[in-house]
Amino acid sequence: MERKQLFINWGAIGALILLALFTIFPLIKNLRASNNGNDQIITEVTLCDVDARDLCVVTFGIDTTDHMVITFQLPNADYPAFYVKGSNKGTENTYQCQAAEALPTSVYCTGVRTPLGEAIDIEVYTTDGDLLLARGTIMISAMVLSTPVNFAAMSAGTIIATPTSLSSPVATIQTLPTPTVVFTFTPTPGVAYPRP
Repeated sequence: MERKQLFINWGAIGALILLALFTIFPLIKNLRASNNGNDQIITEVTLCDVDARDLCVVTFGIDTTDHMVITFQLPNADYPAFYVKGSNKGTENTYQCQAAEALPTSVYCTGVRTPLGEAIDIEVYTTDGDLLLARGTIMISAMVLSTPVNFAAMSAGTIIATPTSLSSPVATIQTLPTPTVVFTFTPTPGVAYPRP
């Protein structure tokens, strides 16, 4: 009988220890996370065609000096000023960013070119305080010849006719004529058509 009582007592003590551990460890983990994170939310940088709710990449491009240009779309006009650190194959480069004057939710960042077909690890930091805002890895599958434009000067029915350099964001505008649709009737031989 004593042996049975001893097993019951040890079982109860073991269950209490396990219960205490399962209660204490999550509390310690949450406490560490709140101290380390300082309540900072880091979003994921994606392509805008995947998810345009947060900071996202519109395009990768090349300017006239063979530097890579990453164009970002901001979630709102109050997004903090930032710069980008881009890593490829263990090499980290800094990309300086500036907002497009006519489009406050568009920012382009210029830096060292990453080869086409390779992934770039992007980290976005605030210029004031170096706080990490967003990060992500994106495969560079296409690059465009970057030509910032003065969107304020554009109106409906216009196209950009001449590319410009990054140092002077001015575009040549060409107005397109309004198209006219003309229908022609071509009778098919051997088919009777009613006469109007």
